[in-house]
Amino acid sequence: ALFRRRWNVWCVMKDSLAHPIFFNYFLKCGGIPLNRDEPRKSKKHLLHGRKVLHQGNMLVIFPEQTTVPYAMGRGRAGAFRFVAGKPEKPLPVLCLGMEYQPRGWFRRTKYVVRAGELKHFTADHDPEQFLHECMHEIASLTNLTYPFEKGEPSV
Repeated sequence: ALFRRRWNVWCVMKDSLAHPIFFNYFLKCGGIPLNRDEPRKSKKHLLHGRKVLHQGNMLVIFPEQTTVPYAMGRGRAGAFRFVAGKPEKPLPVLCLGMEYQPRGWFRRTKYVVRAGELKHFTADHDPEQFLHECMHEIASLTNLTYPFEKGEPSV
């Protein structure tokens, strides 16, 4: 079927992808919308994300919550902190880096995906510090530099 949902993989996505123009396609594929301008409006969706994650499903979170072409944006711990919560058992976390090759003049046609080492987030971890370390790993896997210090304010 065209709109078959994979129940074991979910993704926190920007809420504009839940617009009716897309016929709920991204929602049916496991998208969990996040309103980046007013995150409080996303509480029920993030609670759903927490539920599916703690049921043993895979959940993709884009820590920058935006696209920064050819550079690293600042990681934002809000969605991660809310969804991960204080897990009863260690939560496996896998960082991925994506490098587009070559950078063509019209469009990107090839890319490389690199996976880091599996790490576990526990109730004892500080979510901001954990995400900060993950951002450095993602930068390394993407062949970019993460220019932000922990605790540096977002712009």
